[in-house]
Order: sequence, then C-alpha cells, then structure tokens
Amino acid sequence: MVKSTKRYIPDVRNIREINLPNIPDDLLKKINFNYDEYLSKWNERDDGQSVYMLSDSFNEELNQWGKENICDSIYYEFQIIRGDTDIHRDHDPWNESPIEYNNYGLPRIKFVYLLESGGDNVKTEFFDDEQNLTDSYVMQKYIWYMLRVENWHRVIGIEPNKIRFAVVGHIF
Repeated sequence: MVKSTKRYIPDVRNIREINLPNIPDDLLKKINFNYDEYLSKWNERDDGQSVYMLSDSFNEELNQWGKENICDSIYYEFQIIRGDTDIHRDHDPWNESPIEYNNYGLPRIKFVYLLESGGDNVKTEFFDDEQNLTDSYVMQKYIWYMLRVENWHRVIGIEPNKIRFAVVGHIF
C-alpha cells in the first residue's frame, strides 16, 4: 500500500466565487418582495435604524429550485440590507468561540447570490480577531459567492434609498 504524499492545504479565503447554476429569470420575476411589510422583523441597530433582515417569504419555489439544482441540505432565503452593517460574525450572537458555538449547528459558511447590490461601491469587508481589516470585496450581481460568515465581517457603502437584496443559502 502506497501512502499519499499530498498534504491538505486549507483555503483561507473569506470569500470566493463559486460555479453554481444561475437562478432562472422566470423564477426571479416571481419574487415580489414587499420591503415595508417585513419591517417589524428587522434586527435593530443601537441607533434604532433597522438595516438588516432575513426573510423566507415568497421563497417556497426558490427553496425547492435550490434544493434540486444546488444542494438539498441548504436552506435558501432572502437577505435584505438597507444600510451599512456593523462588524459581526454570523455564528456568534452569544460571543462564544467558533468551536463552542458551532455545536449549536449555526452557519460557518453562506452562499450569496446578489439580486440588487445596494450601489456601485458596496464592499464586503473581513477582519481578523483584533478587527483589523484583512480583505475587501465588491460582489457582482448574479454570481454565487461562498462567504465565511464565522469570521468578522461587515457590508459598507450602501447608498441612501437603495437596498442590497440577495438570495442566501445557509450551510450548517
């Protein structure tokens, strides 16, 4: 028996484009998201301005398409951001370490497919544990991205009266 000499080299990127099927136009046209209808569900910032929301409204057909065409163990829903977010880690609402917190089964990685970017200069930024900027990306519409949401990150540059609207796939 010959042992492999290949070493696993971890991919340390926080974000990357991934080659997944585009969501069909006919399905996207069925999305009729009513922004104001779900305002009460939004997470609130300290200043009282609500900037971020997840919604699974209108997504039954989208979720079925994603399970059939991408992966059947991912949950697909909509993400709406109407202003800059604070630096955060998606997996850490209780400020626990990634290893401890992952026992709760919350996402370390998300797939994101932008439908509206929120403006021409919107960036997704990533930070180290001391919250020093390490990476900055401008995501394009209609491309699937894989993001490490267990790492510190934020979205900045959303223009007034615009929203960042995306389909997200939660990987647990």
